[in-house]
Amino acid sequence: MLLLFNLTSGGIITLGILDWQRAAFPVWIRACGGLPWLAGMILAVRAVTSLGVINTTGNSSGLVIKGPYRWTRNPQYLGCMLALLGWGLMTGSILTLITGGMAWITLYLVPRAEEPWLLERYGAAYQEYQQRVPRFLWM
Repeated sequence: MLLLFNLTSGGIITLGILDWQRAAFPVWIRACGGLPWLAGMILAVRAVTSLGVINTTGNSSGLVIKGPYRWTRNPQYLGCMLALLGWGLMTGSILTLITGGMAWITLYLVPRAEEPWLLERYGAAYQEYQQRVPRFLWM
């Protein structure tokens, strides 16, 4: 997933640069994109540092429920979703927004594939965490 994510992110960044301001969004819309982009980047980086490199790569050093994991079970994905929205707005590119939206679908679905593994690995502790903390902020 990490390799696929990096390739996809690199492609969306490149597309935004190559298609820069093609849709001629007003400056205020492009400026508004900075907030979700920055918030998403901060959230994703904070999530990686809270989770640690071992857990981020799929190995396990224990269930992490600190940092942004107190509010959402998937802060890395949520941060990426926000950053993609912000990047699409900042670039003024419809193609970048569409491609980012397609990436959102993956970021929305991947936690559903990971949760059975987490339940198997952490059992009742993860089940209690699922009941207490939403998948993103809204579920």
